[in-house]
Amino acid sequence: MREDIIKPLDLTVTEAAKRLGVTRKTLSALINCKASMSPKMAVRVARATKTSFESWLNMQAKLDLWLALQKPSKVQQLGNIALRSKLILKALTKRAMRIAALGAIFAKPPMS
Repeated sequence: MREDIIKPLDLTVTEAAKRLGVTRKTLSALINCKASMSPKMAVRVARATKTSFESWLNMQAKLDLWLALQKPSKVQQLGNIALRSKLILKALTKRAMRIAALGAIFAKPPMS
């Protein structure tokens, strides 16, 4: 936010906070990555800048994901869920096709 809004508009953090209707402490925490952008703050920023709140939330989500990927984690594999999901989907698709075929058979008008 500092680089995208505050600096280009030549605002102080105090003035930007005032315009957003939040405390300087709240905005400072957000700018300094001590707090994440909440949906409520995203709506405030979007309205103040005439941008979409989704774009602000997406940027926050991308930052959160990037930060999470920077930290090594000790995770044990649960199993090959992707393969299992494919098998379940395949079985459901076959079943849906059979049901559709039966529906088509019973939906045909009787032959005269």
